[in-house]
Amino acid sequence: MSKRLEKGARKKRSSEDPHQPVRRQPDRFTASLRKALPTMQNVPSKTSIKTRQSLGSEEVVSPTPNGNIIVAAIDFGTTYSGYAFSFKHEFNINPLKIHGNEWRNVTQGQMNAKQQTCLLLTSERKLHSFGNEAKAKYLSLSVENKHEDWYFFWEFKMSLHQVKEIQGNYQLTAENGKKLDALTVFGLSIRYLKEHLLEVLHRSFSGVKDRDITWVITVPAIWNDSAKKFMRKAAEMAGITKSCIEIALEPEAASIYCRQLPITRDPQTETGMTKFPSGTRYLILDCGGGTVDVTVHEVLEDNNLKELHKATGGRWGGTVVNKAFLNFISKLVGTEVFQDFSTKHKSDYLEMLDEFENKKRMARPDSMEIVTIRIPIMLQDMFRGASNIPLNDQVVKSKYKDKVHIVGDKLRIDADLFKSFFDDSVRDIIAHVRDLMDSFPRPVKAILMVGGFSESPVLQKAVKDGFQKEVEVIIPLDASLCIMKGAVLFGHQPSKITERRCRFTYGVATVVSFDKEQHPEAKKIEIDGEELCNDIFDKHVEVGQTVVTGEAQSTSTYYPMSATDTVFPVVLFRSTNPDPKFVDDRGCECVGYYLLERTPGTRLDSIEVRLIFGGSDIVVESVKADGSVHRADFKMD
Repeated sequence: MSKRLEKGARKKRSSEDPHQPVRRQPDRFTASLRKALPTMQNVPSKTSIKTRQSLGSEEVVSPTPNGNIIVAAIDFGTTYSGYAFSFKHEFNINPLKIHGNEWRNVTQGQMNAKQQTCLLLTSERKLHSFGNEAKAKYLSLSVENKHEDWYFFWEFKMSLHQVKEIQGNYQLTAENGKKLDALTVFGLSIRYLKEHLLEVLHRSFSGVKDRDITWVITVPAIWNDSAKKFMRKAAEMAGITKSCIEIALEPEAASIYCRQLPITRDPQTETGMTKFPSGTRYLILDCGGGTVDVTVHEVLEDNNLKELHKATGGRWGGTVVNKAFLNFISKLVGTEVFQDFSTKHKSDYLEMLDEFENKKRMARPDSMEIVTIRIPIMLQDMFRGASNIPLNDQVVKSKYKDKVHIVGDKLRIDADLFKSFFDDSVRDIIAHVRDLMDSFPRPVKAILMVGGFSESPVLQKAVKDGFQKEVEVIIPLDASLCIMKGAVLFGHQPSKITERRCRFTYGVATVVSFDKEQHPEAKKIEIDGEELCNDIFDKHVEVGQTVVTGEAQSTSTYYPMSATDTVFPVVLFRSTNPDPKFVDDRGCECVGYYLLERTPGTRLDSIEVRLIFGGSDIVVESVKADGSVHRADFKMD
């Protein structure tokens, strides 16, 4: 028996190998495919696939142009975003010569290397502004009560982490309650940062063209394949040529940057400091505003890096601290009053959050000083209107009576209570790192703390208290910029990470000849008088397996269901299970599919399918019977 794609492959009779298993694609594909891709009307009725969460088609992937002279990285964060860039000739001389931009905080008059991730669109859904300017404009509109028709989005990046499979019509909700498709929101945000950088380049350098730039977009390592594909698509929507886009995993980018830094003591060197030597193993703890990524890398003799543990993590970033504070305020004034306040008085609400964000970044674990935050008079008035007593009287009656005081519009919070807002986030981070350290078979030399939340003294102390007796805890200068700068380095050398660990088991959906001793009756289907087992998960790589960047890890041969079929579909699934049997087992999800056209004929020609892992995207390489090679990625529709 021969392998068949689940699109629908017939059993190929072969005198040379009559017992080779038949593997085919499920027989529920044609209707979905025709609906999603109207041009594929010649797909035969037996062509099928189990799900249509992510759709793709044959498209040869072009390498990034060798002639690009600039690498630009867009670090698109949950809370803050920015960009950095460097020229190829500068990188060859000094890799750390990386340029950035200083953004003015309109409300505070400060200059920062990143600005808030906020997007403001007009009532006609046209881009008005991004970042600090968008926030300031929206606050001004709110004060004048003219904001209802405007679309304001903030902290929207985390929405991609919450969705298993992102469809093209996935929508985000603006502050006015209206919805807009997520691709537009992300695409316009990336477009703003791209065009701002181009303006800087065109103003400062003569003759620079868009095609001279390789663009790197950062994403959390724990995001699923669908979210990563979505960000690539958003970059394309922003006007970036597909062949000029690279996706960098945030902890990897930070690791590449830190690899360039002299961060360990060495009395034998002129400066007394040096980089990590070959053989050094270290843990990357990337704590951002939304997510926390953790992985382990080892320095190789050629100065490249390999991943020793697959990226893990969760939603334990700095926004968890913000939510704890908001929950505290909600308990203080009552859920109904707080919800009414946050909906009807956006300006006061957002200004209160901004002030807390500043106090959060300054909080020190050993401080016993009272923390003062302005509590809007409007919130106090709304509480009085709902309860007929002043808010300060309510505080005196509450469990916070010894820890909270209100003086005018000032909320004075006891130091221990303020630090307790960090508890949930810090606890989950420390517990996760401890589990990884205890399970990792080989000791690591250091923990590198990177990302914006890693600059919090409260989190730094917790990590040092938990692990400094076992390993060094290193917080690079400007930890919040390590990812952005590292993404620039990644763009110059995208193969710097030579080996990675798979986060999932990946395989192709197939069908095989039905065997009543092995297969459940519910999976039996009959086609042309032949009994087949549907939905087989044909494994290519296993969760935790080491994959070499850019190399095919396995090769399988597949056949069509019928000689008259006009396409070979390769449908990719992933699973958290190391050895799934069927593509609809618990923990299995469809990643996407790839269609390879074939010429109908009288014989069942085969294709070889190779999956290439190790990069931020998964690539399928197929070899037809005539020897022609086709390479494509799995795309969302």
